[in-house]
Amino acid sequence: MELACRLMNIVTGDYSIYGTYTYVNTSNCSRFGMKSSEFEDDEEFLDVHKNDLRKEKAYQLVWTVLRQNMKRWWD
Repeated sequence: MELACRLMNIVTGDYSIYGTYTYVNTSNCSRFGMKSSEFEDDEEFLDVHKNDLRKEKAYQLVWTVLRQNMKRWWD
């Protein structure tokens, strides 16, 4: 449940990567509706796209976690 809550914080924007280093894998960005060329621009623009990609990944992960663990939480 804690993992789902953290992922929801990322999705809603309550947790930001600005000012800190957070690794975001950009090689699979096409799965999330983004082009790899969006991650080759200047540093400030790059951080904005990485933050958007991170939110998209967290959104898909939170639903995967909920779907896979829902029955165990209600026991």
